[in-house]
Amino acid sequence: MVSIDNVRYRRVLGDELRQARAERGWTREELRSRMGGGLSLQTLATYEQGTRQCTLIRFVELCVALGESPSDLLARAHRRMAAGPETGLRLDLTRIVHSAPPALEPLRRWAQNRLALSASPDDAKEVIPPAAIEQLARLCGMSVAGVVTALGQLAPSPC
Repeated sequence: MVSIDNVRYRRVLGDELRQARAERGWTREELRSRMGGGLSLQTLATYEQGTRQCTLIRFVELCVALGESPSDLLARAHRRMAAGPETGLRLDLTRIVHSAPPALEPLRRWAQNRLALSASPDDAKEVIPPAAIEQLARLCGMSVAGVVTALGQLAPSPC
């Protein structure tokens, strides 16, 4: 029997919905109006926060309003789920300082500070857990997939 962490899945799927909306520069009110206004802002917020499960039909309606393929959005969430909570990305801080794209400027500054505090060259390698990647995506105004892609180009070694 396969076990699925429903709470985490709702949270990850909700985050993908929120990221898709944020990438368009829309507020929840704008998304709601594009759906015809039949959804309360509070309900939309609970979907995005992953505290409420939406029906398949509602999920498709949200995706259509966002101009997203439901299968693509679900696949992104599924990839994040498959990565599991114990995985992360191993990063070379020196490489990030010198090669990070402008969109990852907060990460570049963080890496620069970490290197300044390090006592050994071995400290130039850092593992970024999934929760930190999600926070970095929010900070950079990017999707998690976009951040992972950008980081993978700098340091493609998963843990």
